[in-house]
Parts: sequence; C-alpha cells; structure tokens
Amino acid sequence: MIPLTNLHAGRVVDQIKQNLIGIQNDLRRNAMTHKTMALEQSPTLSTLQTFVLDCANQYLRRLQWLIDLRANVSRRTRLQEGLSRIGLTEADVADVATALRQAAIALRDAPRGTYDEIISACDSVIAFVDAPESLWPE
Repeated sequence: MIPLTNLHAGRVVDQIKQNLIGIQNDLRRNAMTHKTMALEQSPTLSTLQTFVLDCANQYLRRLQWLIDLRANVSRRTRLQEGLSRIGLTEADVADVATALRQAAIALRDAPRGTYDEIISACDSVIAFVDAPESLWPE
C-alpha cells in the first residue's frame, strides 16, 4: 500500500484551491456571457435556460467534492494538516466555498422564464461574485 504523505495532502490542497478559484472565475465569466446572450436574445430562450441551469448544477457538483471530503473524518484531518502547513485554515476554504455555494444555489433557483429574468439572475451573480485576485489581468 502506498502511504499517504504530505505529498498527497499538498495535492488535495492544490486541487481545492484550483477548484474554488475556478468556480469563482466560471461563475462570473459565465454570468457575463449568459447576460450577453440574453441581451442579444440568442440562442433561443430554452437553450439559454438550459445553459444557465447546467452551469449552476456543475458548480454545485464541483462544490460537493469538498463537502464530501470534509464529511469524511480522516480526509478532513489530513486536509486540515495540509492547510496548516501552508498557513491556511479550514475556514479559509469553507468561507469561500460557502459563498460560492450560496451564489450557485441562487443562480439555480432564480427565475429563468424570460430573457429579462436571466439578465437579472446574471446581474445578481456578477454583483455578488468578484473576480478572484490575480497577479495579472484576466
């Protein structure tokens, strides 16, 4: 059996960082794209409704990976140890994940019956989800 070491804990921490920052980027960028589509009324309303719902469901699926990891006592302990090695706490992860989950649920549950409702839902996401900090312009 391969032993679980700091190498593995570091990998999981890196995956969590990439996933959370990726969801933050995706939420914001897709909301801007979907808003543009709604303003142009292209594609069809039913297609755009599907795009928005599919995105929201994928954000929630990706967040569920972290929820499941934290629900497993031994994996959560290794996560906490891996985070502490790089000066982070579980709250650093949970705070971001909770806010992203809130945004994804709001998007999933938002009315999408018209282009205007999609625009409103996208505006809410854009207002709530800032672009993550970056060294270079994105």
